[in-house]
Amino acid sequence: MRVRLAREAMDCPDEWMRLNRMVMLCENSRHEWLADNPEEIHGSSWCRQQINSPAGDFNTKVLQEHIRWAAYPKDRHEITVCLKSTSTTELSPADALARSSAARYSVSS
Repeated sequence: MRVRLAREAMDCPDEWMRLNRMVMLCENSRHEWLADNPEEIHGSSWCRQQINSPAGDFNTKVLQEHIRWAAYPKDRHEITVCLKSTSTTELSPADALARSSAARYSVSS
């Protein structure tokens, strides 16, 4: 799954822990951070407040890797993490984290 972080979520301090957890899921290659808006990400209060912290350093490292990946189209489901869930593709951080963390099972006959 490709995950885009909306500016409104990145500017809400109450959601920063969930966003950090989403980035962890992207770092382990389970999902892809669709970082097609790097200027917006770098300018967000989430990113600016974490400068020189372990979480900030980790997020910056993952962001740099995923900026390159965002340039290549992929046939994967995309979601946008917003403040409130409004559809199956625009989810709140809590809903996006729950969906991204859910185990997937493959059933074969």
